Amino acid sequence: MAWWLWMIVALALGIVELMSTTFVLMWIAIAGVVAAVLSTFEPVLWIQVSAFAVVSAILLAVTRPVVQRWKGKQTVPSPSERMVGKTGIVITVPVDEQLGTVRVQGELWSATSQEELRVGGHVTVTKADSSVLEVRPTDG
Repeated sequence: MAWWLWMIVALALGIVELMSTTFVLMWIAIAGVVAAVLSTFEPVLWIQVSAFAVVSAILLAVTRPVVQRWKGKQTVPSPSERMVGKTGIVITVPVDEQLGTVRVQGELWSATSQEELRVGGHVTVTKADSSVLEVRPTDG
């Protein structure tokens, strides 16, 4: 395959990577550039394709765990995550499968609890999931 065809493949993968930001296609695009360089020295297609596949696999295996750790770090917690550890007051008690309501820092939140709550009782937020807080009664 001609070197310029490999460069088109690499460029297309690079553009798709910029739109998706998955950090997967970037390594495959780099492998396309390597295959393009190799194609100027080695005209046999199966060697080019093999090099493309091997470089892609090596780059993915080496860099993917690092990128996953880097992407996994959230620099700004969500509003519900900021509620963990805060205290609030029970407005309505969760009954059966229905959620209760708590007021934390002046805002009303849906809430669940593993322990029994009472209206007007103080609670501490132990976990936040989307827009639902998990709370427990505050001692004292």
